[in-house]
Amino acid sequence: MNFFKKQIDDSESWYEKRRRGIPLFWKRLGGIPSFNGLTVLDLGCDNGNMCFFIAKQGAKRVIGIDINAGSISFAKKKLEEQPKFKDKIEFICGELQKYNPGMKFDIIVSRDTFEHIINFNDVLNEVVRRLKPKGRLYVGFGPLWNSPYGGHGRMKMPIPWGHVLLPEKVLLKWVNLFYSKKFDSIEEMGLNRLALRDYERLLLKNPSLKTIYWKVNHGDRFLSRLFAKIARIPLLREYFSHDLYAVLEKK
Repeated sequence: MNFFKKQIDDSESWYEKRRRGIPLFWKRLGGIPSFNGLTVLDLGCDNGNMCFFIAKQGAKRVIGIDINAGSISFAKKKLEEQPKFKDKIEFICGELQKYNPGMKFDIIVSRDTFEHIINFNDVLNEVVRRLKPKGRLYVGFGPLWNSPYGGHGRMKMPIPWGHVLLPEKVLLKWVNLFYSKKFDSIEEMGLNRLALRDYERLLLKNPSLKTIYWKVNHGDRFLSRLFAKIARIPLLREYFSHDLYAVLEKK
C-alpha cells in the first residue's frame, strides 16, 4: 500500500474532489472522446471515480486497476452502491502485467498516475501491448519531478525546487525527520523522478505510438501562463514544465 494514499482512500470527500476534477481533465485533453460500446482501462484508477464516469458515457466494459488496496476497496464499495454498473465495471488490485494478459482495450485512460509508476518502461510496454490497433491512450499528470513542487508535498520542502536542489542522501535525511516510516529512496515514496525529457523520449518518440495531442503546462492562472513562457527558454524548460497531457494512438 502506498504510504501517502492510505490515509485518504476511504474518504468520501476525496472521492468527490476527484470526481469534480473529471471535466477539467477532459477539457485539458481537448474534450471527452466517445466511449460508446468500447472496452476501456483506467490505469491507476484510484477510488474509481473515472470508471463510473466512463461507464455512464456508454462504455461496454470498464476495468479499473490500481496497486493500492485501500483505493480498490473503496471503489468496490461504491460499485455495490450502484448495482446497475456491476456488469460493466470491474476493479482490480494489482499490476496490469498480471491481469488477464489476453485482454485488449479500445481506450486506456490514466489520470495523475504516470509520475508514480516506478517501473515505468515495463508498464508502458504493457500499455502499448494492451491497446488494440488504432486504440488510444489518454493521459494527464503532474507536477513533473523537476518542477517547483514535483515532490508532491511529500518532501516537506519549505522552498520551491528544494527536492531538486538537494542530493538524494541529504533529501532523505530531511524527509525522514517527518515520518514514522523511514525511506531509503525517493522511489519508496511513490515518485519515479522522471523528467519531461524522459516522457518525451518514452511517449512522444515511441515508435509504436502516434501523437494525436501533446501539451505541457496547462492552466489559465497568471502563474501558469508565466511558467509556460519561461519554459520556452531551453535551459529553464525542465524546471518550469509543470504538467503533461497527451493523447497517443497505437500504430
